[in-house]
Amino acid sequence: MPKKSKKPANHATNTSIYKTACKRNSVCISVTTRYGTRSGCCTIKEAARLCLRSEATIRRWLRNQTISDQASAQLLAIYVAGVMPWHAFEGFSINDEGKLIDTIGRSHTASEIQERGHYWSENKRLRAIIDNLKVQIAQRNQESKERPVRIKPTLRLVK
Repeated sequence: MPKKSKKPANHATNTSIYKTACKRNSVCISVTTRYGTRSGCCTIKEAARLCLRSEATIRRWLRNQTISDQASAQLLAIYVAGVMPWHAFEGFSINDEGKLIDTIGRSHTASEIQERGHYWSENKRLRAIIDNLKVQIAQRNQESKERPVRIKPTLRLVK
């Protein structure tokens, strides 16, 4: 049986949970990435509701100062600290208005990201077609043993 990797699947190097001194029922989440540390607070009830866990589980996480469930850690990192815990969004954060902020401070709306995603998926589809055509041409050249035909495909996006 293969060993499980100890390294987390997300880019967040450290997600810790702790209790504040000033608020009795408050949970603070601190997420440390290579872009710095971000933190935020919410109540124990909010954290339990968000993670679909009991308040007793949240209190146990507070005692241990670690979150044992990776999905819950990611949810709390997004909701409380405003950090996107995935490689594709490394360095991005979410501001109070719900806009995605990139590493250089530009804000992006969900529709902009969805539009770019459409173009990326279309590029991926077209590249797969080109790769398939290259393989077919190579097979034909091998079968015919003639001088190879060189075709340089170009990819053009139409907006």
